[in-house]
Amino acid sequence: MDDLYDHVQRLRTERRRKSALPPGVLEALAEGAMQADAAVRGAANVLTFGLADKLAAGADAVAKGGPLSQLPQRYAAEAREEADRNRYDAEHRRVAQTAGQVGGTVLGFAAVPGSTAGSAARLAGAAPITLREGASILGAGAATGVGAQAVGDMALYQRSSPGDYAGAALGGMAGAAAVPFVGAGRAGAIDGAVTSAAQDVFNGRPISVQDAGSNAVVGRAGARVAEKAALNELGKLSGNGKGRLGESLGPLRSLADWQPRDLSVRPGTRDPIPNDPRRRYWIPDGWRGERRFEDKFGPSADLSPNQRLARAGLDPTEFQLNHFLPKDVVAIFSRPISAVGAQASSRKDGNRQ
Repeated sequence: MDDLYDHVQRLRTERRRKSALPPGVLEALAEGAMQADAAVRGAANVLTFGLADKLAAGADAVAKGGPLSQLPQRYAAEAREEADRNRYDAEHRRVAQTAGQVGGTVLGFAAVPGSTAGSAARLAGAAPITLREGASILGAGAATGVGAQAVGDMALYQRSSPGDYAGAALGGMAGAAAVPFVGAGRAGAIDGAVTSAAQDVFNGRPISVQDAGSNAVVGRAGARVAEKAALNELGKLSGNGKGRLGESLGPLRSLADWQPRDLSVRPGTRDPIPNDPRRRYWIPDGWRGERRFEDKFGPSADLSPNQRLARAGLDPTEFQLNHFLPKDVVAIFSRPISAVGAQASSRKDGNRQ
């Protein structure tokens, strides 16, 4: 054994002597290549949602040849080798691996088109979101995350741990809270990334940048698909259809504000315009005690002349204008779809009971 070691050392020394490069340069070049390989592998696994290792293992198992009946065994051996390489990279080339995973996430984001929901302004005087509505939105986000986790379990015939459900709820809340500030697409990405990281923490695992990145890309893509479908349907609505949509969303907002509307007031009930010498009237979309609601939808929506007179004559606490935009509808429909997509991509080995 010592003779073999000495022989290998002599060969290495002779190779260095024949090389024009200074001592240590070959080793540095080799390590640089391995660092680059770790980065590329990290990016590939994010972009393929972890399938790159499996594809590489399958290709190597086929390329090595041998009886077809032994292919599953060869694949299992190659898959273990890929996993060992990832673990080695995580221990010895962590910076390069993480840089590749972050780069893969950025590339995945670039591959998904941005939002087209627009940034139209709401009507002047439109009611802002209240603290009660904010609490309802967070609760709905948590429920969406838990529901998405349950759907994923049923689809894959698996059972999630309590930590998985807690992480899904936290991710759903983070995504819901982010919608008003960053839009549905980026909120879907935040949902996916936070869900993955939180599930790792709650299940006692190290946080996986690769899984968080993959979930972020899938969450953004799912939100974009939902946005495109929602905008396509909204584009088909007539003026009357948009009016009815606003009138349908209004009561839902009142419920989110913990202020349900009076059902005892018949739709179409006339309300006299205060202090109007011509004794004109308007028809509120809803009532709650002395408060009247006017619900609008669309960038081109506006108050009618009589509605303006009513708002001017009423106390500010007696007139609430709700103005909904396409981005609001996109947010409502994109949250469940992006959450389910992120859950489908976050199935980690070993986290199911």
